[in-house]
Amino acid sequence: MRQVIRHYQPDRRRLHVDTTSQSFCGAYANQPDPSVPQITYGHSKNLRPDLKQLLFGVGRTDDGLLLVGEVSSGNQSDMTFNGHWIKQVREQLALGVDEFLLSIADSAVQGWHSEAELAGAVYRFLVVASSTLDQRHLKALERAIAREVTRSEKLAKRAAGQSFSERSAAETALNALLRSWSASYHHLQGQIESFEHRPPRPRRGRPRAGEVPPTATYYRIRLALVPDETAQQQARDRCGLFVLITSLLDRRQDPARHLLDTYTGQHTAEQAMRFIKSPAWVGRSA
Repeated sequence: MRQVIRHYQPDRRRLHVDTTSQSFCGAYANQPDPSVPQITYGHSKNLRPDLKQLLFGVGRTDDGLLLVGEVSSGNQSDMTFNGHWIKQVREQLALGVDEFLLSIADSAVQGWHSEAELAGAVYRFLVVASSTLDQRHLKALERAIAREVTRSEKLAKRAAGQSFSERSAAETALNALLRSWSASYHHLQGQIESFEHRPPRPRRGRPRAGEVPPTATYYRIRLALVPDETAQQQARDRCGLFVLITSLLDRRQDPARHLLDTYTGQHTAEQAMRFIKSPAWVGRSA
């Protein structure tokens, strides 16, 4: 790696890092040496929690030059991996303690504030709106909206199957249903509907001439689901948001646009994952 640095003279102050997992089939029961990466179960980025895996990390320059890489056990978390890996990267890049290194990486971030303390240090948070919505989050939102529709249909069917001899009893039941309803993307509305019901004749046979069968007025509940357009649109807008976190706190030296432009070079690290996962590059040893 140091020969690569001497030959290409890359900018060692900015490094795009990324991690991925690679799943493996098989038992892998005998792995006696704990000092080497263990093929085991962990958080699968391949969406295969049923398979054991290894965790891979790479670091590339802005122009795509691969500088560093590491293989870790499959149950290693990204946070733990990144924490010790930055130290390893600095050593491999021969950076002194006081030399600057800008590490650019994807990470799951919860919460947002312009500047806030996290794990004992102050960081700067930047919310970015993407014109391309996150399809995975968008599909999850659509499923949540559909679940509310299905739940309301079952509730409306159950409510319509009940009848009340007094309007006050129907109103009490309707108010209870509306109070119990909880949803994020719809409002539930209801009304009381009256109908005439003719009970069975108390005796058999045909009715007498001129006999008017008695009827009684009953009441039932009709429910309607109304979409909350504002809440649904706000949720869709949030699907296109992501958060950048950085320790670069000087807004004059590193304005928001500069941070975003720097981050968009992250694809250089992600491209290396295609090589790692490609079966075309896996062959038997000599």
